[in-house]
Amino acid sequence: GRRPEVFYEDWRTGDQRYYVSDFSKFAAAVGWTPRVNVKQGVSNLYNWLLEFRGLAEGSLEAPVMVEAHAS
Repeated sequence: GRRPEVFYEDWRTGDQRYYVSDFSKFAAAVGWTPRVNVKQGVSNLYNWLLEFRGLAEGSLEAPVMVEAHAS
């Protein structure tokens, strides 16, 4: 295979600078707990995209769950 060409641009307003999946410190600080688990959340998002973003059934691949392991 070949290495893909990668281009970096300046940050735009609204770009997500950080993504954190481990919310344990936040939960401990404020007592928050999620209402749905990750699998249900991804399923909810997928269904929302189909319904509200005008995407035809089958135009998105079904989400695949990948288990993250703590390092």
